[in-house]
Amino acid sequence: MFRKLLKILSIILISLSSLLAQSDNKVILLGDSLSDGFGLETPEHAWPYLLKETCNLQVTNLSNAGATLQEGLSRLKRYLNLNHDENNILLIALGSNDGLRGYPPKAIEQHLKDVIKEAKARQLIPIIIEWKLPPNYGSYAIDFKNIFKKVALDEKIGFIPFPLETFGSDLSYFQKDQYHPNDKAQKKIAAEVCDGMKDWVTHLVDL
Repeated sequence: MFRKLLKILSIILISLSSLLAQSDNKVILLGDSLSDGFGLETPEHAWPYLLKETCNLQVTNLSNAGATLQEGLSRLKRYLNLNHDENNILLIALGSNDGLRGYPPKAIEQHLKDVIKEAKARQLIPIIIEWKLPPNYGSYAIDFKNIFKKVALDEKIGFIPFPLETFGSDLSYFQKDQYHPNDKAQKKIAAEVCDGMKDWVTHLVDL
C-alpha cells in the first residue's frame, strides 16, 4: 500500500512539474470568506493578495463570501468564458461552506471533482487546499477533512494541508466569531500556502 502511494505521488509530481514549467506564476484562486478578506480591517491584505510578495505569484482572486463548491464552479466558468487563461494554476480554496451546511461527504467529493474536471478541460493546473470544520461537528468533521486528500490522490493533482494548522487553537488569530482569521493571521496563512505550493511549483522564489 505504501509503495503504491509513493508511486502515485511520484506520477503526480512528474506530471505537475511538466505543466507548471509552462505556467507564468499566475494563480486563479477560487474561495469563500476565508480568502476574500471578510471582516478584515484591510481586506486588500487578505492572504491571497500577500502571495505576490510571499512567493512571487500573481493572483486573480475569485473568492466570494458564502460560496459553495457548486457556486464556485459557476463563477469559474463565467470568468473563463471572458478570460482565456491557460496553463495557469487554479488554487481551490472551497468546501468550508459545504461542510458547515452539512452536505453529504460524497456530494462534496463529487462537487470538488466537478471543479477539477472543469479546470483540466480549460487547461488549468488545479491544486486543492485542505479545510477543516470545528470539532463540534464530531465524526462528520473527520469525514469532511478526509475528502480533500482523497480527491487529490484520485485526480492526481496537488494538495496543500490545512493552512491554519499551526495557529488554529490560538484565538488571538481569529475574529470575534472564532472562525474567520483576523488581520494578524493573514501573513501566516500566506506563508503556509506558499510552502505548500512549493511542493508542486518548483520555480517559486525562496521566502
